[in-house]
Amino acid sequence: MNSQHIANKTLVTLSIAITLIAIGCGSDRPNLVIISLDTVRADHLGTYGYHRGTSPRLDALASSGVVFERAYTIAPNTGPSHSTMLTGLPPHLHGARTNGTSINADVTTLAEILRDSGYSTGAFVSGAPMRSEISGLDRGFEHYEDDFPAARRSAESVMALAKGWLARRLANPYFLFIHLYDAHGPYLPSSKYAALFPAGGASGRVGTIPDYQKVGDRQGRVDLRLENYIARYDAVLRYLDDQLASLLAEIDLRNTLVIVTSDHGETLGERHWNLDHGAQLFDEQLRIPLILHGPGLEPMRSAAQVDTLDFVPTILEYLELPDDPGVAGHGRSLLPLISKQLSIPDRPLFASGRSISQRHRDRGYELNSEVRTLSVRSDGWKLIRYPGMHGRITELYDLEADPGEIENLASQKPEIRDRYLELIERERSAAIERIEDPILSPDQKRKLKALGYIEP
Repeated sequence: MNSQHIANKTLVTLSIAITLIAIGCGSDRPNLVIISLDTVRADHLGTYGYHRGTSPRLDALASSGVVFERAYTIAPNTGPSHSTMLTGLPPHLHGARTNGTSINADVTTLAEILRDSGYSTGAFVSGAPMRSEISGLDRGFEHYEDDFPAARRSAESVMALAKGWLARRLANPYFLFIHLYDAHGPYLPSSKYAALFPAGGASGRVGTIPDYQKVGDRQGRVDLRLENYIARYDAVLRYLDDQLASLLAEIDLRNTLVIVTSDHGETLGERHWNLDHGAQLFDEQLRIPLILHGPGLEPMRSAAQVDTLDFVPTILEYLELPDDPGVAGHGRSLLPLISKQLSIPDRPLFASGRSISQRHRDRGYELNSEVRTLSVRSDGWKLIRYPGMHGRITELYDLEADPGEIENLASQKPEIRDRYLELIERERSAAIERIEDPILSPDQKRKLKALGYIEP
């Protein structure tokens, strides 16, 4: 660590300390609240430029916080993404490479670190992949609320339980983790919220709809109009925003670091296989919102390229806790960047997802489902490497000229393609090990299949 970095880290720490003293908190560490909005695309929120009013309360929080405009998940599935978010490790190291697999027994979680540092720890989750017996993410939480019989439950019920825990909690400070699943398909807003977002804007018919996403009329005919699915999705986001507002009203924002993010995005008409996530590594699935609001953090927007590996190091530095040796060298603290005192160069960001031929039927890909699809992004380029049954398949995109990732330049730019393949190769020995199927009970399989995580 060079002297400039140390000086800037000191400035950030001093700024936070001064702010806490000013509000009468003395030497107490701030509380920490992480709110994960499952399956929420950044570009469908107002603070990221969306034209519909899907997120007024979140936008207000963002206006006085730190907004990362280029934040990405390391895996577009619930279990692996949240496991990285809460351990600071990539999937091949924390062990939860697919939904239905648990983090390794020797992995230290953020909740364990904070609990051992005197924090009360509570988590409230709402989707089957986050159940403790499946994910192992209850480790370190004194209270991990995942008691719901169905495959999912509503944000309203989760928020009621979380607010009850806050009201009963006596110890200070606390770490509260909330996972809200409503934006995951099928998109089923109440009539109150659906009325706010009539269909319009996007047009056309949906190409291929996963079974779990299909919405039909009273005659059983499947709705194939893309604009209707997008309207329902946006309506659910507005519902989530109202639930967020209800929680923020119970939190002392003067002494709490609030992080609002998502585990991954969602394809909404951009590809042949629509209304889904997990087996494609395009940015509509990888780009996520990331908003930080807390004492000592001045409002700003950052265009730095960051990912979910950076969460744990950032939180530990903000809370003035020692770095955990288990996460060293993977992510990095974003506080030097937030302080506006130090420019952090982009580093290559890797992601991985399931390899499912059906998702790429329009291009004729035949993939080895036992090996992960990998991607790397850096310096305005992104390469996706698929494990083809007859050899590797590569796609290369110029993200500045082609942000929609439409024109594959792999054959036209062989020197760039090979340079990014070399970056992938450096990760290959660990990242594309063959995947073993998770061991699940019949009930667990049924619930994950209902959410689209297990193929028919």
